[in-house]
Amino acid sequence: KGMGIAFSSRKKKKNMTVGLTDEVERSNSGHHVLPLKQADAEEAFGVMFWRVLDLSMTHLWDPEKMFEKLVIVASTLFDYGVRSEHLPAVGQSMHDALHHILALPCGGCGKDEWTAQITQAWAWLWKLVVNGLANRIDSKQAEHPRLAMESWEHIKKTRTDVEVGDALFSELAREAPMVLHLFKRPKKLQAYMFMQAIDTLVAFAKAPKEFFDGLRNFTILHIKYGVKSEYVKPFGKALMHGLEALAGDSWTPEVKDAWETVWQCLSSCVARSLNTGTNLITVSLVNGDLSKMEEAAECAPRGERISWMTEVELNGTVSSPLYWAIREGKLPIATFMLRDILAIRADRELYYYGREKLFDTHPDLVTVLVDECPDLVFTLLDGLIWYSQTVIDGKLNVNYYIKELYGDPLNWSDAWKSPLGVLSINGSPSMFQHPVLNMVVDLKWDRFAGKIFKGIQALMGVLIVLVCCSLLIWSCDCSTNMVVVRYVTGGYAATLLLVMSWILGLQLYTGRTFKMSTTRWTPALPVPRMLTSAWNSIRYIALLLVAVVALSDECRLSEDQKTRCKAPNADGEHAVSWMSVWVAVAVALLWIQTCQVATMSQQLGALCHAIGRLFKQIVLNLVLVFICVLAFSSALSALQHPGFQQLDDAIVAVVRIALSLASEDELAMDGWPLVFLIFFIIIVHTSLLLVLVAQVVKGYATLYNDQAGNSRKSKALQCVEVESFLSLSRRQKYYEEFNFDDPVPFDSGDVGPPGGFQRLEHAAIRATEYYEPDRIERSTGTASALEPWPSSNSEERLD
Repeated sequence: KGMGIAFSSRKKKKNMTVGLTDEVERSNSGHHVLPLKQADAEEAFGVMFWRVLDLSMTHLWDPEKMFEKLVIVASTLFDYGVRSEHLPAVGQSMHDALHHILALPCGGCGKDEWTAQITQAWAWLWKLVVNGLANRIDSKQAEHPRLAMESWEHIKKTRTDVEVGDALFSELAREAPMVLHLFKRPKKLQAYMFMQAIDTLVAFAKAPKEFFDGLRNFTILHIKYGVKSEYVKPFGKALMHGLEALAGDSWTPEVKDAWETVWQCLSSCVARSLNTGTNLITVSLVNGDLSKMEEAAECAPRGERISWMTEVELNGTVSSPLYWAIREGKLPIATFMLRDILAIRADRELYYYGREKLFDTHPDLVTVLVDECPDLVFTLLDGLIWYSQTVIDGKLNVNYYIKELYGDPLNWSDAWKSPLGVLSINGSPSMFQHPVLNMVVDLKWDRFAGKIFKGIQALMGVLIVLVCCSLLIWSCDCSTNMVVVRYVTGGYAATLLLVMSWILGLQLYTGRTFKMSTTRWTPALPVPRMLTSAWNSIRYIALLLVAVVALSDECRLSEDQKTRCKAPNADGEHAVSWMSVWVAVAVALLWIQTCQVATMSQQLGALCHAIGRLFKQIVLNLVLVFICVLAFSSALSALQHPGFQQLDDAIVAVVRIALSLASEDELAMDGWPLVFLIFFIIIVHTSLLLVLVAQVVKGYATLYNDQAGNSRKSKALQCVEVESFLSLSRRQKYYEEFNFDDPVPFDSGDVGPPGGFQRLEHAAIRATEYYEPDRIERSTGTASALEPWPSSNSEERLD
């Protein structure tokens, strides 16, 4: 109260309260803080410095990070009247308050928990806090941000971008010639980048929080350029000299102090980020040098080697060198890193295997690889399997480390977003020929998916029997028994329809959808995941039609009101009603959906998949054929040739001609109609249809080569679809049955890392391209996590 800070007015109190809300809410402290909107001025003042104390303790072991946070808070403190001369008194007040709190529980017994050591420790901590706060507060009090901004605006008005770039480049050549190799771009572009750099410096002076929020990307960008922390200091000297030359007479001592203060604060943060983010791995990535990457990996302590490959800290945020390599298109380096992480190494005490660390730091690894670098999926799968080289009774042990590919339901509540879901949607058929993915699919199919799939087919089989009996064989039988059967059929279909509708609604409600747009101009609409399968769409339509037709009892209607079971007219003709068409469509769809059973066979499943893939190509070609039919039908109708006068009659006749079903009268043409007909036959028969046949044959040949992969992929899609219907608790129960956290042995008495299970496979597996016998790299040297692994040509390594 005696410091003279203007907290008394209601307006100031309101502004302070609103301005500090975000700062306090970002605190990770579990302590209760009085809501600021209800706090008076004194309480708000206490909350401000509680925040200062909390972030200081949070980053106690990282003073440079603490300094960055204090710079941000100092700006807020300055805006509400705090000055550097107030800080000692604030520190003493907080010291006394903490002393009182800690002493209070034992005050009655005379035992004071506050010791002289605590007093010294508090003095040391508050000195750090004061240094961080005072520099920024004094800088704002001296109006350094305003002076720097006005100076820069003056330079931009009086100098061109090229002049600024030339001045700074000349100073760099004089002060820091070692950094000139970084500036290889065209002169104008380099001048633009200099301008952007100084704009960043000025923005930091005005709003440090926004700068720190973007510091991670800023650091990554400059590491990629090859900037090192030791370049920061000479660059700063060149910058100051260049700005002085550009400012001319406006470069006063006050302006100089402003620029130097701002640069000192910013440069320390940038240098720190470059230091933490630059190591042998990142340097190798910047240079794109695979040999340097291999040397860097061999220098890493064996206990940290995997961490070097999987994470690097940049301004408090962990980034992935592996993703860096992938997104920079450095495939050889990314391949090496992934193989090195998934290599199994052993010394005399421990096994080192990076599978768990890899997926912990890259939970979306499968998605990234499938979308951005599919070739690396095979490298990943190769690293998740181990083959024994010992054959016993015609079999050998194989370890499948598939914990993450199987997917913990607690981490993947939406089965379609799990690793197997991503692979089944976007993966190539060749991926599903890998034994690791085969094992994942087989586990899910044998445990639950196959049983549920067979149950669904059985339910649809019962419906087909009921439909055939009630709507086909005895469709017009109005006996009581058949009426009951039709009602049972309709009720059965309606029940299945309601179940499917409930699942579709649940998927829409929970956001388990995919976006679908018919054209590029129409907005994408959410469609339930269940309808990604054509089989489910067919079932839904068939159930709807059967329910409508079967529950429409025509036996209650008069002869005139009937639609399907109406007697023939006087000429013996039977009119086809819409109800009959619905029955025909429903029955056809019900029988078509039974083709999904064929996916249980590899050969039939591959054939069904091939037909489905080729259907789109066939439809596109038939669209062109239909356009030609319309064109020539219109032409023949315009010529008023007999039998072609009306457009609808002309279309039917031309279609019959295209299918070689036309009568002699329809083909009896001469003159211009004959000319148009000849052109039609040449275009449709010789061009479009023959081209379609060639495309279908070629497309099927391509799909036939991947028939095993296509069949396995279809099976994987069914597994994911079934899993998406199950409750989370049931999925978790199935997952825990596999005991993925138990260690997996290599050989008898040799217990290896967890994350999978062991299975006996036939020795014929050695003839496959994936077989690599006992890929463990064993070392007989020092068994210390602090020591690097022996190099590949070392005598201490036994392969």
